[in-house]
Amino acid sequence: MTGKLPSALLVATLLAALASVPITALAQDRTQRARVRGAEPLVDPSTTYEFLVNKGKLLFEYGQFRESTEAFMAACATDRGQLEAGCWQRLATVAERAALIGVAIDAWGRTAAVDPNLADACDREAKRLIRAFGAVRFSVPEGRRLPSRPLALSHEGLLIDPQIKKHLKKFLELTEIEGISEQEVWLPVGKYAGKDLAFEILPGAVTELALSGAVVPYRPVSFGLAGRPRARAVSGPWELAIAFELSSGNAPGDGIGVAPVGLGGALSIGRRFGPVRVEARLRWGGTATAAVGEDAEGLRQGTATHVLGQADLGVDLNLRPALYLTPHFGLVVGSLGELLLSCLAEQKASSVVYAGECRLGAGALGGQAGVDLWWVPVKTEGRVVFRAGLWGEALGGWVLAEAGDTLGGGLDTSVVRIDSHQFTWIRVGLDVGTSFRF
Repeated sequence: MTGKLPSALLVATLLAALASVPITALAQDRTQRARVRGAEPLVDPSTTYEFLVNKGKLLFEYGQFRESTEAFMAACATDRGQLEAGCWQRLATVAERAALIGVAIDAWGRTAAVDPNLADACDREAKRLIRAFGAVRFSVPEGRRLPSRPLALSHEGLLIDPQIKKHLKKFLELTEIEGISEQEVWLPVGKYAGKDLAFEILPGAVTELALSGAVVPYRPVSFGLAGRPRARAVSGPWELAIAFELSSGNAPGDGIGVAPVGLGGALSIGRRFGPVRVEARLRWGGTATAAVGEDAEGLRQGTATHVLGQADLGVDLNLRPALYLTPHFGLVVGSLGELLLSCLAEQKASSVVYAGECRLGAGALGGQAGVDLWWVPVKTEGRVVFRAGLWGEALGGWVLAEAGDTLGGGLDTSVVRIDSHQFTWIRVGLDVGTSFRF
């Protein structure tokens, strides 16, 4: 095979070789000896000082300074590493290249503490960094989290050291593309200014800076985000949604004359507390009604208009940075409108009793369970989110009229008996709409 392997693949291959061949053999040998002596197997060799130092060196050679710093930090935290001045010295050098100036300053101090003979040199290096750098510590509004919006910042100050200039250029370029992603950042001394942000870095000092909601967008918190790209930004935890509903269902076996398909709409307002959504919905719509008897002459048509309130609780699950699934369940209560129900009615003037259908109002109480799929369509902060849901509900219905109540229509007719005073209403539905975030 010809050509060079990509650096990331080569690093991974070398680390795998470093971790597997000699360590596996060593672990098996030590484990076998431990069993002979009746002792527990020794600690995982991949956490040893030697392995971590070699890993840090290899990562440094391939320019992966952040990862190299993490390896040296782990090495210096071991029992042997805490006493090795060379480990702390390497950590200080690598951390500076990784722009982790605070870690570098601390590592120079630890080097001097372990080996007093290096105290003067370490003090000079630490003071060099303190004169050239300072830190800014960002705080964000409650309910929001970094990264910020992309920010275009400019720097005002005199820089001579090429390495410091490189450090600054990298920070400004990344901030303009990805925003501020860390709570504390060490930067070259000077003034920084942008459209929505301005601060000053003083030598060796930590500047506290509160970022506004205009700079730090709301990002949905959900289960399942670990190891995935960060969520797309939306405007806030509040959500106002309007949707079209298509439902299908009936009250099977109860003799209620209702068509199986209904149309309607829903208006909801909700708020998210972390990944938990609490929502209130107002639903309205109509279902066609017709007489349930076989007598065509007695056919009466109309629409039962329902108005329902719903309290809902759901949990956001992250599928993609822009795609979320929210299983939810809720309590439903309200009016099902005037339904056609089997009944007996008496005309008072003639004392004639009619057997047929009466149009009577009905109430309902029950529960709904379903799932909502919502999509954030843009990469910048989005106020508009599209949402679609599937749901099923079971409602316990009851007739509001009693025997003796007068029916409408001007015929002076009263109810004698209602065959289905209570019933079960079962429906499934689809809702599609738009949510506005704020």
